[in-house]
Amino acid sequence: MRILAIDYGSKRVGLAISEHALLAHGFKTLANNQHLLDTIVTIIKEREIAMVIIGNPKNMNGSLSLKSKEVVRFSKSLEKKIVPCKVILFDELLSTEEANDIMNLVKTKKKKRKEIRDQIAAEIILRRYLTTS
Repeated sequence: MRILAIDYGSKRVGLAISEHALLAHGFKTLANNQHLLDTIVTIIKEREIAMVIIGNPKNMNGSLSLKSKEVVRFSKSLEKKIVPCKVILFDELLSTEEANDIMNLVKTKKKKRKEIRDQIAAEIILRRYLTTS
């Protein structure tokens, strides 16, 4: 079963894929624009994705943040377009910060960081999902 993880951001959206629900790897970073939903739907169909995990940016106390409410709206819009593919919201607590730490550790150049930060965050979200479910 292939799973797609999404790290939804205002400007960029990171994607990661898991083959056979085993290993997560960064896949792509997309611009958050009017074509985003259609692009993701195309990827889901082409890659034969069975499940989508979307990072839910809750507050530290577990309550819904303003961004979380936006992510919920996005997930509902996506879910309508990809029936019967299952969509799950999953806590993404500090995934972007962890992605930044990884890029610092491997000394990723600043120019490259923008391109891959959201992909790495999506990979972290997917890895967490796979290890907890």
